[in-house]
Amino acid sequence: MTYEVRLSFDPEDLPVLTGMTANADLTTAQREGVLLVPNRAITADREAGRYYVNKIVDGEIVKTEVTIGLRDDALTEITSGLSAGDQVFTGTIEAGLDFRSGPPAGARELGSQ
Repeated sequence: MTYEVRLSFDPEDLPVLTGMTANADLTTAQREGVLLVPNRAITADREAGRYYVNKIVDGEIVKTEVTIGLRDDALTEITSGLSAGDQVFTGTIEAGLDFRSGPPAGARELGSQ
């Protein structure tokens, strides 16, 4: 998808010369004190419009439906389905995994950011 964007520069900045390139980050919304998970922790069922994470509950992985909010290229806001302190698994699930002795290497404890 492509959007036309117009940028202006402060007259005090160095001049922009022909042939120069630039990268810009556009902030369209911002929230504080929200629960964030890595994007790779979320799987989507696009047909049903639902999102899931693999939550670790009592040493077991439980596919848990979540509601998402804002997201960027690395993190997604979770508005329901998880709480601060929950652990999610971001690795590959293999048969026979047992997490009762402690969280696996791919587990992330969630906190508000």
